[in-house]
Amino acid sequence: MKLKALESKVRKCLKNYPETRGSDDLLYIEVLKEMGIFLGQYTADYWFRNYRKMGLPSIESVGRCRRKIQEKNEALKPIKEIELQRRAQEKTFYNYSLGF
Repeated sequence: MKLKALESKVRKCLKNYPETRGSDDLLYIEVLKEMGIFLGQYTADYWFRNYRKMGLPSIESVGRCRRKIQEKNEALKPIKEIELQRRAQEKTFYNYSLGF
């Protein structure tokens, strides 16, 4: 899938489903629904082995699009508590990467 098309679907989901602004997992599910894909019809094993062959985006790509969109549009950012949690997790990962 082209990134511009993915970005459009991500933006639509962020606008229509505010709960997706703070959860890449929920956002991914809604983006797939926008594409006509319903995860319930697949086993996890099948999904992880075949989603690329099906031409579907990874959850990482959806997350990158979310960050780009939210960077440019304050109205599509999550609530402050979620932003604070993310910053704390970033600090934890940063310290982990440094070996602390």
